[in-house]
Amino acid sequence: MFTSIPPREEQQRKMSGIDCKMCCNSYNAVERRPLVLPCGHTFCSRCICGPIKEERFTCYTCHVEHTVSSNTKFPVNFEVENILRRFTMRDSNPFKGATSKMSQSIESASLEMNRDREAIESTFQEANSQLQYYKTRLESWDEGCQRELQEHMKFIDHTEKILKWITEEIFRVGGTLHEGKKKMQEVKDSQENLEKARGAHNLFEAFLKVYECYDSFHSWVRHVEASFPDMERIQKFRQEIDLRDISPFVEGMLRQGRMFAAQTDRDKGTRYARISLDESDRLWLHVLGNPEEIPCDSFVVQYNEVTKVFIYDPCFLELGEGERSFGRLILTLHPRSSAAMQFSMLCKGTQGPSYLNTNMIKLENDEKYDFECAYFGDYENNNGSGGKALLPHVNWEADAIRKGNNGPCDLYRIRATSQDASKATQFHIFTKTTTRVAPISSGFLGRVVEGAHVLTEAISQCPDVRRIYVKDCGVLIRKIVR
Repeated sequence: MFTSIPPREEQQRKMSGIDCKMCCNSYNAVERRPLVLPCGHTFCSRCICGPIKEERFTCYTCHVEHTVSSNTKFPVNFEVENILRRFTMRDSNPFKGATSKMSQSIESASLEMNRDREAIESTFQEANSQLQYYKTRLESWDEGCQRELQEHMKFIDHTEKILKWITEEIFRVGGTLHEGKKKMQEVKDSQENLEKARGAHNLFEAFLKVYECYDSFHSWVRHVEASFPDMERIQKFRQEIDLRDISPFVEGMLRQGRMFAAQTDRDKGTRYARISLDESDRLWLHVLGNPEEIPCDSFVVQYNEVTKVFIYDPCFLELGEGERSFGRLILTLHPRSSAAMQFSMLCKGTQGPSYLNTNMIKLENDEKYDFECAYFGDYENNNGSGGKALLPHVNWEADAIRKGNNGPCDLYRIRATSQDASKATQFHIFTKTTTRVAPISSGFLGRVVEGAHVLTEAISQCPDVRRIYVKDCGVLIRKIVR
């Protein structure tokens, strides 16, 4: 640090300009370093940096205003510091000046290091923020790739099963072909023996052998017809899907549960919906889901190809308890109601949520109006507290029955339970009514047209109605006209 200046040199020191003209204190290497303003005048660092928060600094000498901030750095007037050193380096000790100079250098270097450290910390924080953002994006990308990989692995697994089935079929066909050649050779040999036979006894035995070979050959042909499909029809079916014209071969695939519709979404991956044909020749599209295994010899068609065939759109809910199935409720929906459209979407699962595996919420009995209704539809929480609307503006009162227009309730009428958007997918089905007038407080959805007994039987056989759940659901594609 700078040492004090002897009194006898005070006059010479003031003439040399090594005092700050604002505070009249001597410059030094730590607190009062001589700093030069843009106007060229010099003041100590304390006088300049003190009012710096005001963002303007007026020169004490020429009164020029300078714009400053906490990051403004003014250059050091090294000439003034050199003059100051000449007045302070008068000690007879030859190392005194060197020690003082070294101390100043160390302090100056320390200040510079502090400033550099602050700059480095600021740079580090900025780089760290960028890296954290990049890491977050990579993790999100990784999660998406993992989902895609899982879907691809499912596809690969399914393809491997198909290849295994094809290998087994090729082996089976090879064995059958070998057996057929053997049967044909036996027929030829028996015919040759018949031609060579002499005598009644030998002719009779030769005839019996020929007929035996014929029967064996025809049995082999019937086995081929029954066990192996017509490949030309299979290829045509794969290329041209037309569910309006159900051939016997396609009908067999449907009744065996070997036909599926596939839908691929970016966020949900590939999901499958089974297509089935019931005893009444009605073609049903089941809810979209992720089955654990699809039969290797099944046929997969695009979901949008199936939906083109829709000509009538009732729904079904299959009720069950545990592994047991009570049967299906067939429901007709109001054709102009957005709430009914939402109901159909939840039976198909096209948006992700569905009524599949949702429990009965409660069974309500009203003594005043003497009616009973069963509540379903909370796909979110399964307890009656959820069921957010899938459509932005659901119309609960689309048909002629309006809110406030009271009238008798039909048996097995389906109504939306709540106009609250957070519970808009819940619905209830009347299972018991009288001719009394009951208040209508929610929108009409449709009616149960088949299987009404399924719900009443399920309720009567389950003391805890919350164990009753939707085991399967879906929509009707069309009814086949023979």
